[in-house]
Amino acid sequence: MKYSSLIITGLLYSNLFLYAQGYTSGGILHPNQASYDVTYYDLSFHIDPEKKFLKGTTKAYINILEKVDSLKFDLVNAFTVRDVKANERRVSFNHKNDVLWVDIPPYIKGKSSIIQVKYDGHPPTAVNPPWDGGFTWEKDGDENPWIGMSCANEGGKVFFPCKDHPSDRADSMAISVTVPKGLSVASNGILLNVFETDNGSTYNWKTRYPIANYNINFTIGVFAKVQKEFTSFSKRKMPVIFYVLKENENKASAHLDMAMKMIRSHENYFGEYPFINEKFGLVETPYLGMEHQTINAYGNQFRYTELGGEPVDWLLLHELGHEWWGNKVNAADWSDYWIHEGICSYADALYHRELAGEEGYHKKMANARHGIQNVKPIIPKRNASTDEVYQGDIYGKGSYMMHSLRYIMGDRRFFRVLKEFVTNNRYTYKNLVLEKDFTSHFSDNASQDLSPFIHMMLYTTDLPTAIIKKVKQNRYALSVESAGMKLPVEVKIGDRIRTITLSSDPVIVRALEKPVIDPNHWYLWRRDFDEKIDH
Repeated sequence: MKYSSLIITGLLYSNLFLYAQGYTSGGILHPNQASYDVTYYDLSFHIDPEKKFLKGTTKAYINILEKVDSLKFDLVNAFTVRDVKANERRVSFNHKNDVLWVDIPPYIKGKSSIIQVKYDGHPPTAVNPPWDGGFTWEKDGDENPWIGMSCANEGGKVFFPCKDHPSDRADSMAISVTVPKGLSVASNGILLNVFETDNGSTYNWKTRYPIANYNINFTIGVFAKVQKEFTSFSKRKMPVIFYVLKENENKASAHLDMAMKMIRSHENYFGEYPFINEKFGLVETPYLGMEHQTINAYGNQFRYTELGGEPVDWLLLHELGHEWWGNKVNAADWSDYWIHEGICSYADALYHRELAGEEGYHKKMANARHGIQNVKPIIPKRNASTDEVYQGDIYGKGSYMMHSLRYIMGDRRFFRVLKEFVTNNRYTYKNLVLEKDFTSHFSDNASQDLSPFIHMMLYTTDLPTAIIKKVKQNRYALSVESAGMKLPVEVKIGDRIRTITLSSDPVIVRALEKPVIDPNHWYLWRRDFDEKIDH
């Protein structure tokens, strides 16, 4: 989620959080919202680009978990609610302070209901999308309307009434968007049909996969549709589609080829593309980007770098990784935002490994290391909001923890356990995850308790200290303090690198000159997170 998307260089890591303003999402779940579960959203929008106006109808299909006589939905005050029905009966409501309270007949546990809300208004305008989200009203090079929408930090309440909390995601969703004639709409899932009238066009989309509110999205513009076919390692086929501005149509084919190569690489590490029954989609947006499920926003303007002799688009790579980390594996508490961003950033490094080998991988991790601030914990508290946890270290430090676990566990075990986590039904799609799920899974399959190390990296700003003491001629005592557990550590002695398990109890080694601890930087160490180690 989140501002997800974005970036992976150290400089931008330090800047991303500065732009997160306005609405937030998550926190402690309100008791009333704990009393019901949303199973399906049916969304309908009429968009007027000239007036920057939205007219919407939302149908929320819900199951009652505890007896209630009212329901709390989230919807920003920018909209005026016109009418609310519960199971086709008009009911009273109250809309203020960005909350919509709906009065319903007393519903007992097990009751199902359909809440329909009609509303309209000028939706929030994004000041600095996607970090400060809302609607982006732009024009393409031919002065056609080009409209984007982003709500990573804010949640779905900026454009439809919803239960805006990460602990609940709909099992599926339909979205219908009506726009002036000549414009088209790209959205999640599969395009069912398009209805044309004299005045406009209605695009009907549907996804049958579970989806988080902030991942529900649409982009409006005059697009060329460029499509190819991807074959998964399972031999299943799916469309890969790019809704690209017509002025950039000639760039789309090579861009999709690049995307398919990234998907193939990620399938090796994380299993089959998670939404194989629908599509991998891209849409060109008037803002940088965002990981909207099956329709990733792309606004990097085809600015590529070179890796292993091939062109690479860092934004395309990162947002695509979220299809596994964030869209398939989804955190139930924004305290665990790092599961989305940290592991997705680590997936970026694994693609570097594919194209440029271990050297390219380590260069990528060095970039992450240089950008880590370690000023506050990745997880400052449980039941956190997006504003409380969003910072650059959920990307860099989160990915570096994965890097360290790779070394602690060894390649064969680490990569197997990582794939098992992202392909296990207990942790995917409708089944949301927490840090404790990750820690239990990795510890149970690592033949050792990894929780002290994981806790240190996520809940504290503590880091281990490497200590080298010369005890006599050609003898050095090596130890590691504050790690919470014994760590396997590379030690360079002369021209050789050995792996030695270190703890607070010193290990004596023979060496003609001072050994070098962790020459390949598998860990973050206290003081500089660079090449300096406490001696």
